[in-house]
Amino acid sequence: MSKSVGTSASVVGGSLTIAGGILTLTTAGLAAPLLIAGIATSSVGAATNIGTSVVERIINSKQVRRIPKSQKMQSCKMAVKNVRYAAFPVPKLALL
Repeated sequence: MSKSVGTSASVVGGSLTIAGGILTLTTAGLAAPLLIAGIATSSVGAATNIGTSVVERIINSKQVRRIPKSQKMQSCKMAVKNVRYAAFPVPKLALL
């Protein structure tokens, strides 16, 4: 959910930045606060996304460490098996 909030904030901030940049040029600088607000909002959105990614990696790494070794090996074997079949699919023989 926080990634959605961060992305939304970045989009809104980007829109404000574009609008603020155009209006700042046309109003001889009177719309500069809008430009600054857009930059700030985009920055907060990006920081939210980065923070969320860091927290997700920490949580995922802790969860992986709790998995028993036998289950990790089984998961690795299945992943290798899936990659092998995807990389070298067995052709089906055409019936004559």
